[in-house]
Amino acid sequence: MDLGAVTLWLELPQGMEVQNVRCNRPDLNGALVHRQEGSSLGLVWYGLVPWEVKEGEVIFVLEARGKATGSLKVDRAKSELANGWGEVQEAWQWSAPGLRQRGQDQWQITAYPNPFESYMALRLSSPMAGKWQIEVRDLAGRLIWSDYQVTSSSGRIEFSLETENWSAGAYKAQCRFESLEEAGKPTTFMQVVSMLKRP
Repeated sequence: MDLGAVTLWLELPQGMEVQNVRCNRPDLNGALVHRQEGSSLGLVWYGLVPWEVKEGEVIFVLEARGKATGSLKVDRAKSELANGWGEVQEAWQWSAPGLRQRGQDQWQITAYPNPFESYMALRLSSPMAGKWQIEVRDLAGRLIWSDYQVTSSSGRIEFSLETENWSAGAYKAQCRFESLEEAGKPTTFMQVVSMLKRP
């Protein structure tokens, strides 16, 4: 189906705290926001371009912390999908897999809090030393903030943004990493994180 919008509610295992949710197709230039209330997680996504979803394709990836075990459960009564024309699709099936522990050699980019108001932090994790290039743009593509010289050793760095003067609405942070290897082809990584500023 051509996916245009998603409203999804998940029941989380006890002790699971969601840090970030990302769409598996950031190139579609959509918007994604999420909110956790106790053991329930709600998220809303819409795309500016319809997404031709294939059977078994991953749509969202959740990054969480805690000592939770078990599986996520979809609350079908509160969840719905719409096609590119905004028409709700009744015949659909979700599968929410069990939890996997993140290894120490993984990448992670998190915007917190999300949604945000006058302050927002970006947390960047990498398994090697390198340089980050970060751009924050609104959905019209206008550059709101950037930093092209964020150098880090392996591990996590965090920096904060004063967002009080930003307009309410959706934003995207594009974070690109290139390793500092002196010889051979450098390792590169890129991820886009969707964010929302409250009115």
